[in-house]
Formats: sequence, C-alpha cells, structure tokens
Amino acid sequence: MRCIECSNEEDSDVAGFYLEAAHCVKNISTNKYLEYAKIAIDKFCLAARISQAANLAKEIAEKMEEDMDYEEAYEFYNKAADLYFNDESTTQGNQLLIKSSDLLILSRDWSKINLAIKVLYLLLLNFYIEL
Repeated sequence: MRCIECSNEEDSDVAGFYLEAAHCVKNISTNKYLEYAKIAIDKFCLAARISQAANLAKEIAEKMEEDMDYEEAYEFYNKAADLYFNDESTTQGNQLLIKSSDLLILSRDWSKINLAIKVLYLLLLNFYIEL
C-alpha cells in the first residue's frame, strides 16, 4: 500500500500496485480483494490497458464463483465480456457471456432465465450468420 500512496494518480503503475495488493489479500479477505481489484480495473481502463482489466475482471468472477457468490460472479463475467469486446477479443467475450448465462441458471433466480436464453440465442444466431 505504501507504493500506491507514494505514486501520483497519473502513474501508469498504480493499477499494478492495486493488483498486487488484491492478490496479497485474495485468500484472506474477499471484501478487500474486491475493493483493490475494482480499483485496479478502473486504473487499467484509464491507462488504456483494456486486456489487463478484462483478465482481472474474469479472475474476480472466477473467485466469486468459487465462493458460490453467483450473482457477483455473473456481474464480473459480464464486465469482463464487455471489456473483451472493447478490446476486440470477441471469442473470449462470447465465452464469458455463455459462462454468465450459466451462472444465471445456477443462481436460481428464475426471473432472469429469459435473459440467459436471450443471450444464448443471440450468440447462436451470430454464429450462424457468420458462416
């Protein structure tokens, strides 16, 4: 944390410092991990390091899924998918959209089942259009 305090806001390494802090507390405190990782994602985006932000969002989603917090995992898989699409990595974005749809079903929130079906249908439609 000392490195973060010493650096200024425009420093491109700030995101890396927050990422390291997040990794240090990952297995100790999920709340602190989320706090630091979210800041790191924001800093990566501001520094136009979108692929690193997407990778971190995916890592957070996997951690939340491991902790069986499916709603939070769903949000981060969607965030990672959006970031991958912005970085023009459509294959990875599509994979994460499928994963997020699976989590909607696991969360047992049946009011959102239509959303999961819609996402999967649109992905399938886009696949056949590209053929």
